[in-house]
Formats: sequence, C-alpha cells, structure tokens
Amino acid sequence: MQLDTSRTDDIHLQASVGGLKLELAIDTTAEGLTWFYAHRFKRVIVQENADDVICEWPTGNASLGQDYRLQVASPEVASLEQCRRVYGDGCVVYLQRWSQEYAIPMRVACWQWAQNKPGYSTLFLPRVLANAVCGTIAERPFDGYLGVRGIGARSLQFSSRLEDHVTFFDALQGEGSHDGHVQNTKQFLFRMRHPCTPPDSGGNGRGRSFIHFGNHWPCALPAPTDDSCIVPKLSEKIYIWPSLDSNGQWDFKDWLLRIVGLAMMIPKVAQPDHESDSLSHWEIVRITLPNRPSHARFSDRGFTVLVDSGTSQSYMPPEVVEEIRTKWLGLPIDANDRSLYCEDPERFKEYDIVFEFLGLDGNEVRFRCSAKDFLCSPYRHDYDGGVYVSIGSRHVSFDDSESPHAILGQNFFWSAFVKYNFQNYLEGGVYSTQPTGSNGPYIQLSPQRIITQEHILLHSQRP
Repeated sequence: MQLDTSRTDDIHLQASVGGLKLELAIDTTAEGLTWFYAHRFKRVIVQENADDVICEWPTGNASLGQDYRLQVASPEVASLEQCRRVYGDGCVVYLQRWSQEYAIPMRVACWQWAQNKPGYSTLFLPRVLANAVCGTIAERPFDGYLGVRGIGARSLQFSSRLEDHVTFFDALQGEGSHDGHVQNTKQFLFRMRHPCTPPDSGGNGRGRSFIHFGNHWPCALPAPTDDSCIVPKLSEKIYIWPSLDSNGQWDFKDWLLRIVGLAMMIPKVAQPDHESDSLSHWEIVRITLPNRPSHARFSDRGFTVLVDSGTSQSYMPPEVVEEIRTKWLGLPIDANDRSLYCEDPERFKEYDIVFEFLGLDGNEVRFRCSAKDFLCSPYRHDYDGGVYVSIGSRHVSFDDSESPHAILGQNFFWSAFVKYNFQNYLEGGVYSTQPTGSNGPYIQLSPQRIITQEHILLHSQRP
C-alpha cells in the first residue's frame, strides 16, 4: 500500500512515507489492528520474570533497527492510548493510537470488478504506530502488520469507547472508504504464497498472495480440455470455538478449531489418486492425539488449535511432535538435537496430510493438503538439500480458555486457501449464554492445489 498524498495535508506524514510502497504482513489474530513503525522506534528486550527493557538499537546490524524499516511520522499531539501486544509466538510490540483526525489515507491495490482490471482503493486507516518492538519482529521484512481477525470485539486491547474507529474493519466499512470495491466486509478469502513459489514470469498473477473480500472465487484455472474454468472446492463449514473471559462472559475471541485426527498419506504407486483413500494407493500413518478437554467441557476429544497467519510456523503438543519426528520424518531420537528437518523435501512431493476438525456444531470436517507444502520450510538445514520442518513443540493448556494453544501457523496457510466468515458474529461480541451449534463464525478450507483426472494441475509451489 502507498500513502494517498491527495487525501492528506499532513506534511510530516507526506515527508515520512510519501511516494513509498509499504508492505504489511497479514495477521488473522491481531484484533483487526493495523500498525506501522513509528519514527525512531525503539527495541524491546523481553526478560523472563522481569519487566521488558526498552532501549536504543545497536549499531551495525544490517537487519534490525530504525535504518532498515519504513517509519511513519507521529502526530505532534498526545496519543489516545497505548498497549503492549504479545503475539502467539511470544513476540512483543508496544503500540499507540491517535484519534481519527490523524487517520492515514492508504491506497491499497485491488481489483476493479466493473472495469475488470487492477486498480486502487483508499482506506483511512487508524494511525496506530509501534514505538518499540522486539528483535524478532524487526527482523521480518515488513513495514507493519495488517490485522484482519474480525472477531473478539471485547478482547480488543484498544478501547472503542474512546473512539470507535479502531480496526481495519472500521476503515473498511467507513463511509466513502474503498470506493465500493468491496463486496462483503464480513467475509474474506486468504491465500498465502509458499516462499518457494517461482516468480510469475507470465504476469498472470497466479503466484500472488491475496486477501479477497467477496462471495466468489477471485481466481481460477482454465480447464485443459474445454473453455471452462476450474476453481478450488471449499470444505464444509467448520464452526469455531468460543472462549470464556475473566468476567464470565462468552465471546468468539479467536479463530479456534479442534483437531481430532491427523494422518499422513504415503503413496504406494507412482501416480496416486489424491482424492481417494484406497489402501492400494496409500499407506496411512496416523498420529496419536492427546485429549485436552475444552473449556466448560465443550469437547474432550483432541485439542484446540489457533489458526494464525502471523505465527511463523505451526506448534503442536510435545507428544504429537515426537510422533511426527519418528513416524513421518523417520528421524532418530537425539536428546542433543530436537529440531525437525527433512533430508529430501522432494520425497514428500506426492505425500498428503489429512486433518480432521471438529466444529462447534459437532460436525467433523476433513481437510487434505500437500505434505510438502505443510512440512517443508524454505530454510536450509544442511548443505545437502535438507530443510527444516515448519513444526515446533509447545505445551498446550488443559484449560482452552487460556493461552497457550496449539497453533496452525504460516505453513498451514502455504497449504490452504482459508475462508473466514463472521457475518453472524454478534455486534460487540456480547454473548450472555454459552454459544452452541451453527450460529457463529466459521472457517472453510481448500487445498492450494487443483486435481483433475487424479493428477495435480496446480499447487502452491507452482506459479
């Protein structure tokens, strides 16, 4: 996105980022907060069992600090409020927010449906700036975060009572915002490109990541035999699980699912049928899942997992990770090296992974995707072609109303199109009784691949 200089007379804002392209990470758990780096932002050192230390950045580090991130000027007035934000992977950022008078008009690339061509919309984003961040956040090659959670109104760390223009969705629904280009502000489809996807040399956009606010698929693949188009198929609706806050009130605070099944499909033949479970085509290797009762005993099966695009990898309970190590990866048990890696990523090219999710309505939904996309990170483990696996170990709370949860992080998004719908989410997140059934927010999934006549035509690592 870029500053729309025609919509602001703030000379300090224009001087700081005018004419520059800012790239933001899309975060599905960040309360809808969108933030940029503040001018001369500082470093946060997080200490165990002690207060954070906020200090200047060391000199000479080519990946960190003020000299290596685009920074937005702060207004010369006091901010409305401040907060400390902790992300799912433990990263910390200190944020401050100003009133809507100091909103930032940003031109965002979009598709103009009426003209059938690329274009731009201007969104007046709340001015939320990070005045201090931890080193892990600063290392990431982004100029801020675009929060698109859409739910959890009562867990928002900034108060809408001070001023109600707080989140990205407030900007999206604002009068005169987005120039009518958005079809549905309470439903979006998210596709995150795998880092190993080759560049899109043909200019057809198939290699792009995107977020789409609409009711239809924004992309399709021409059929190989006729003039029709093939689009991915979405799963059934998976209704997410609520949380109980400290005041005894229910809310759909996060995009929480229950995993009740996890298996790897290992092909027995050269060209297996990826839409079949036939034992003549596949060996099925299941992981034994621990049972972590959900809050208020919603379910005793499986464990709760947070779907979070802002976490760099997925995290599972330790016993699950150990079985993945031995059953799926064939790694030895080594007390001195607990890292997960695969020596030959191409080995998993035709392998599949099957997740079984349990929705709040009691319905079980099966999701099948590429094992290579989910497991294999772009980060090299050795000089022989091995790469790290995008799964870490994390202890999961027995009380799912509290963190930490297991997490399906960025590698899950490399494997899946994820569609979010919160049209039935109650305004303000006020649930006086325990939500049940199929009257709340839900997720739908589709693998980032298209299969026809038993063959994979397209997947996330092919542009």
